[in-house]
Amino acid sequence: MLRLLMIVGLLSGAGQVLALAPADNDQPPQGEQARSPILELSPDQFDFGTIWQGAGAKREFTVRNGGQSPLTIDVKSSCGCTVVTRPQSPLGPGESSKFTITYDTLRVGTARKRVTLMTNDPHQPRAVIQVKGEVMPIFTADPGYRLTMYGLSPDSVASRTIHLKNQYTEPLDLRIRSGSEESHFAAELRPTVAGSEYDLIVTTVPPLSQGFTRDKVIVETSQEDLPVLTFSLSARVEPRVVLRPTRLTVTPRITKQAARTVRVQYRADEPLKIEKIESTCPGVECTVLPPAPPRGDALVAFHTVRVNLPAYAEVPDEGAQVVIHTDDKEFSELTVKIIKFDPDNFGGSPDLPDELKNGTKGKARHPVQENSKDKPKDNANETVKAKE
Repeated sequence: MLRLLMIVGLLSGAGQVLALAPADNDQPPQGEQARSPILELSPDQFDFGTIWQGAGAKREFTVRNGGQSPLTIDVKSSCGCTVVTRPQSPLGPGESSKFTITYDTLRVGTARKRVTLMTNDPHQPRAVIQVKGEVMPIFTADPGYRLTMYGLSPDSVASRTIHLKNQYTEPLDLRIRSGSEESHFAAELRPTVAGSEYDLIVTTVPPLSQGFTRDKVIVETSQEDLPVLTFSLSARVEPRVVLRPTRLTVTPRITKQAARTVRVQYRADEPLKIEKIESTCPGVECTVLPPAPPRGDALVAFHTVRVNLPAYAEVPDEGAQVVIHTDDKEFSELTVKIIKFDPDNFGGSPDLPDELKNGTKGKARHPVQENSKDKPKDNANETVKAKE
């Protein structure tokens, strides 16, 4: 009888051990789970399908607190093209709130964005809403909605053509908005196929300033969802001949010959030839590469020079120079400086480029970002838009 009681006692003790085993699990006790906030989200994604450019892409979402303690919610968008409003926060037990997500359909192509909800729900601290779809262009533009003309002089009258093609299901009319042509660009719209294809001809109006001159041309359409097409125009005035880069840097990491390239840019209507190249350092080798075939409408052309730099130890401490001699009377000599730079023994040479002067042992410097945790909470229904 005593042996039987001992066996029963051992079995009872084993049962107690098994009953305590779940306490070692990471999951909170069942009573604590019931007291936690619980995020309930509906729907859980935003697929706006295939739509035309400019059409509406907006959806409403509902968040509910299915738990027994207050639920806090913050939202973040992955892109400035995806705008989300803020739901109410915090939400008491059983309370719900609505918010919306809107996608900018002026952007054509495939959309693959996301909106993230950050909560104090221990089982769902982050909920990601996928935003996806396809936006079809109503008008395609060749070469594009951004146009830059390079190699201009202050008195240049240069023209470029942007070909517009209607992709919509019905003919559309276009016209340049009155007063949208700025003083340095003149625009003319010529229909090539009625309601379907147009040529937008943009011409510079001198005098142009040195550097970049920028403006926009607005074209109005007869399509309600896409009332305007905006074209960004740039014209760059430079000297007739430009050398890039003007400095080549040699660091201790270069232990054997290293190849670099230098480009001599000139205006296509005023070609120049490279007659010879000289260097003050015997270890520097220079070769003029075969020119690339020029584009028919190109305003500028290039000579490309391959510069083989010697190892760091073979470059004089004072550096060296490469002099490119041309047949142009005004730009007969173009000089490239070769700078010897050791980031571990920085001496502050005045010939160093700014990016090396400002660096610290070759490490990139990054701007300080504001900590979002330090920002005050925003009110409910405030619009959130990520920086692009």
